[in-house]
Amino acid sequence: MRLTLAPRQLGRLGAICLVAVACTVSREEPAGETPVGSAAPSPSSPSITTDQQSYRARRTADALELDIVTTFTNRTSDTVRLHPCGNTSQPSFSLEKWVDGAWKPAYGQACPAILMLDPPKVAPGASRTDTARVRAMSAANAMPRFEVDPIAGEYRVVYAQAYGSWRPNEGPGELLPLDQRVSNTFRIED
Repeated sequence: MRLTLAPRQLGRLGAICLVAVACTVSREEPAGETPVGSAAPSPSSPSITTDQQSYRARRTADALELDIVTTFTNRTSDTVRLHPCGNTSQPSFSLEKWVDGAWKPAYGQACPAILMLDPPKVAPGASRTDTARVRAMSAANAMPRFEVDPIAGEYRVVYAQAYGSWRPNEGPGELLPLDQRVSNTFRIED
């Protein structure tokens, strides 16, 4: 069987092929951009570093638990305030997971809205080490929990309340820019 196309049909087919070729994604990626589906980017000199490159989550009867030791290094010229979550000394943090070429919220602490008027300080050039304790509930109607599935993957810690300025007896000033509040990339295994 032989397919015969009229000149008008042949012209349309040619135009469709030309558009299809023009819309094809180039294999060359622009400098500095991470292609979708590739490895998660990690800052070259993060303000927050983790003690390991990979963590294994522990399953209990009602939760998934993991401890991530983080060290915040103040690379600014100002004293940074790390506001804690509730009445603990642990800085307020969240986890983000690398999904489809972007960072997505994966876990957030349940933090009561308690303002500490004099939160922990980190002087310029100084460091502070804390443990980010993750306890994600298994039940669908319980919080906090992982908001991504599957859990295994590439993550980063984000300090939610790291302030570059603080007003005495009033509270927080300006949050540090996001790039100064994220950790290196690490892996969580389930």
